[in-house]
Amino acid sequence: MALVAMHDLMTVELKDWYRAETPLLRAIPRMADGAVTPRLRTACENHFEQTHEHDVRLKQIFELLDERACDMK
Repeated sequence: MALVAMHDLMTVELKDWYRAETPLLRAIPRMADGAVTPRLRTACENHFEQTHEHDVRLKQIFELLDERACDMK
């Protein structure tokens, strides 16, 4: 895809971030379940909360840009 505007570049980068965050929403809870110490479990749970916030924010940004987060060109 040829990038013709800053909007295009920003959209491509945001989609890359979204693709990176989405699998973590499935993986982190499994990591927390497998944690061998309470401290590690808490760290995983905190990381999940932050990742969820990132996911929500990215979706809001896509709405503002009138783009679809799942449209992976």
